[in-house]
This record gives sequence, structure tokens and C-alpha cells, in this order.
Amino acid sequence: MQSVYRLSIGEQKLLITTLAKLVAADSSQSETQAIAVCEEFLRKQGIRSKNFSLQKSRPNLVWSLGRGPEILIAAHADTVAPGEGWRTKPFRLTERNGYLIGRGVVDNKSPLAGLLVATKIIKKFESQLKNKIIFAAVADEEQGNRYGMDCLLQKNFFRRLAGAIIPDACGRNREIEIAEKGVLHLRVTVFGKQGHGSLPEQSKNAIFILKDFLRQIRKLKFSKRTKLLAPATVTPTSFHAGAAANVIPGEASATLDIRFPPNEAKQKLLAKIRKLAATESRKWKVPKFKFEILADLPPSETSEYAPIVQSSLTAIKKVSGAKPKIIGMPAFTFGGVLRSRGIPTVAFGPGDLAECHRANEKVRVREVVEFTETLIELLKNL
Repeated sequence: MQSVYRLSIGEQKLLITTLAKLVAADSSQSETQAIAVCEEFLRKQGIRSKNFSLQKSRPNLVWSLGRGPEILIAAHADTVAPGEGWRTKPFRLTERNGYLIGRGVVDNKSPLAGLLVATKIIKKFESQLKNKIIFAAVADEEQGNRYGMDCLLQKNFFRRLAGAIIPDACGRNREIEIAEKGVLHLRVTVFGKQGHGSLPEQSKNAIFILKDFLRQIRKLKFSKRTKLLAPATVTPTSFHAGAAANVIPGEASATLDIRFPPNEAKQKLLAKIRKLAATESRKWKVPKFKFEILADLPPSETSEYAPIVQSSLTAIKKVSGAKPKIIGMPAFTFGGVLRSRGIPTVAFGPGDLAECHRANEKVRVREVVEFTETLIELLKNL
């Protein structure tokens, strides 16, 4: 088991064919079709799997090989909607100039196809595995994990995890992500005084009040960066106000996307924002602003000396010949959910983060093949 396993031409074709089936299964609203692709693949390999869902249209699939300490590797089966601007059909895998194009090829269906093909190959070495490898195709990563990883953890699908691998870091197989920022999504609502458009002096325009608050929020100071993560950021991502062109709005709301590293206490961060809001409400002589938490995900970090990290470094270097870089990531994967439970977790994978969620999402063919080979190398030698 010392030499690197290289995919044969036939196995590479199987990998791309499997990815094509996953891309064709629109999973922007439901993972049902994508999970059916996984179940069919595993049945053909004689591998039993367990399908579990908290909601029928949001299924999760779990299967395993080997015995011993449990190692989880989980890819998510859902994607965001395709949106506009595509030059190819988003749910048809297109190969062009060494790239694979289609919704989800980076986030996260290439890694999911890699998990399936790696399962087929690792089954040959199952008696030599030192761990119980638990594979999962998970729902609802893009919208908060309620029907996916959170659900599986709450139902004790994984009892004694010694480590976890999340193929969702988009570092072209050259980066190992061990730290992530936490995520807070806030809706802030301000209250002015509604009035007739011809009499602005008799009203308090909620748009001006909210605009002033958003301008001031850019001046807030947060903790310094950590070794792997930049300081906290607060970004307005939506704005809503007004009922008609001739009505001055008495209410306006915006959503804030807040990303913060482990050294930034969530409650202190929120306190700064609420203090600014109180100052603004007094300045404008209006009622206190209303805050609503829409998402709350914790920051997390795994020690770079953890065995799962060191094994990943070794596997990537052995397969690619390149020395990978240990990084932190501003985006959130369900690696953060696992780390928050004390499970050492790494994330790596093919593709570029900038390709995620955009039209004409693409990944290099060779990166998808190399990822699958790296996964095989890592799992058979852990």
C-alpha cells in the first residue's frame, strides 16, 4: 500500500460520467435526484448505504468501509440555483479546453463524484484499512445545514469521530483549510416617520436613517487578524424600503453579512453594532433599531499539528509532488460545525473559490482526477 494509486483511463471516464450525472441532477431546491445517483452508483458496487432525511425532499446518504476509529469524509449534494449569464446549459456537464463546466462542478459535485469513485477503489483495500471510513453525501449546506450535517450530528449518525475531511476548500488541491470565520447574518430594521412625498420636512425618512447607520458601521474597529484569518468584516447585502414613489418610508431594513475569526467574541462584536445603533437612534430621535439573527455559525480552528492535518499534507505532497499550504478560509463549510464539537477537521479540494456560485462554474479535469487520487492515498494510509 506504499505506492500512489493512479486512476486508470477507465476509472477516469467513470469519474467524469458520474460527475455528469450529478450535475444533471438539479439540487438547488432538493437533493433527491443527486442522492439517487449516489445510491445507484453504490448499488452497482455492492456497497450498502443508509438514506436519512428530516424532510423528504432533503435526503442525506451515509455509507462506510473498514473498521476502527471513525473518520468522516462528507461532501454536500446541494448547490445554489444557476442564475443568469450561462454560455452553456448549467445542468449539462460540458468539457472544453481541459475544463469541466456546469453548476456545482466545484461546489461540491466534483468532490462528491470523487468520493464515490474513491469508495469503489478503496473497497479493494478494505481489509487493510486502519480506520472505519464513513462517507456522506449531505443536504442543505448552502442554506444553513439544518437538514444536513446538523441533523446527522443530532441523530448520532457519527458516534466517535476521530477526525473529518471536508472536500470543499477549493484550493486546487494545494491548500489545506483548518480554520474558518464564523458567520452572523443580521436583519436590522429602522423606524422613522412615514409621510407624503411632497412634505419631507414633516417626516423622518427611514432610508436616510438606515443609510447613515450603514455608513457609520464601516468605521467600526475589530480584533487584529489571526495567523490564518483576517479581522472581522460587516457587509450590507440587501436593502428594502418604500411602498410607493410618493410615500416617504417610515421603515427600512437591511441584512448584514458578518464574518469573524475565533479571536473575535461574538457577543462583543454584536455589542459594538448595537451601541452604534443606539447612538444613531438617539441622533435621529427615533425608536430603537430592531435586530433579528438569521444565521449564527461559529468560527473554528484545528491545530496544524493534528494527525488528520499532517496526514493530509503527506498525501497531497505524495500525489502531486507539491507542498500544500495551510490556510484559513473566510467562507463557511460544515467543517466549522464539526470543529465546534471538538472534531479535528481539514478541508481541501479541487477548483477555485472564485468559481463557486457564479455563472459558467468550471474546474480543471486534471484537478478532479488528482483530488480523487489524493483522497485514495489519504484514506488508505491514515
